[in-house]
Amino acid sequence: MIGLILSALSACSGSCLKSRTAQIRKLLDRELKVGDPREKVEKVLNSAGIAHEYDRFQNRDQATVTDARCGPYDAISIYVNFDSAGKMAKWEVFESHTAP
Repeated sequence: MIGLILSALSACSGSCLKSRTAQIRKLLDRELKVGDPREKVEKVLNSAGIAHEYDRFQNRDQATVTDARCGPYDAISIYVNFDSAGKMAKWEVFESHTAP
């Protein structure tokens, strides 16, 4: 029963973030290319109002985007990975859900 409830909640909340997730993916796809310097990645994220931080251990910029209307347990995770020269290697955007 609890699994069914959590599954239903997850399905509802997923649609809440779907539009914003698509917007972020389109932005990154349009503005960033493999090989772009870290400074450009930071400029794109900053211009979009996406608070982010650089994780030197993972060699990536990362961000978590939330929306109060979607509840406290749903978010969009953004990872922009860099190669050893500090150039963008790839980016990932996905919706995440944590249980209360």
